[in-house]
Amino acid sequence: MTLALAIVPSALVAIGREYGPRTLARGLATLVTLVRGVPAPVGLVIVFFALPFAGLTLASFPAVVVVLVSIQVVYLSEVMRGGLRAVGRGQLEAGRTLGLGFGTLLVHVVGPQSVRVAMPAFASSIIQLVHNTTIASLVTLPDLLGRALDEQSVGGNPSPLLVVVPIYWALLLPFTWIARRTERRLATSETWIGSRTSS
Repeated sequence: MTLALAIVPSALVAIGREYGPRTLARGLATLVTLVRGVPAPVGLVIVFFALPFAGLTLASFPAVVVVLVSIQVVYLSEVMRGGLRAVGRGQLEAGRTLGLGFGTLLVHVVGPQSVRVAMPAFASSIIQLVHNTTIASLVTLPDLLGRALDEQSVGGNPSPLLVVVPIYWALLLPFTWIARRTERRLATSETWIGSRTSS
């Protein structure tokens, strides 16, 4: 849910910072810096325990989602902006001289290339997102780690915690594999392009 909710805002923040007016870009940069400076557990404590004093009370699940989405938007926007920068502005300018609109260029020219470049960092961001879901136990929201801690406290042995590790491996190793495979493919393609250019 967090990933689905964060994709579009992340893209908008990245586009705004890279191609938007200077005032907008600076405002978004400040917002990104502020959110990145707050650890996920601290953010959850603020949203769940402090906001009720301001008249806004959220249940455990929406509070966790709000915090995780906010964090993921910030980090994914940086990943997407890095992909946009790797493509460069030259292709945008060339497309505009051909009469293509900004939206068309983003969707059909810049977007696919930037996604390909950003894929390894995108996979790493998803891994970090799964790590951050453990904050749910702070507000008694049942998650994988929270369940294991409950079972461990009842049984008095650490075996439930040991079961959690292979489950996290099963969730995260595919993303690690995708990131490494994409990095190798990018390195191979760049080497091939470089050899063709030099020849």
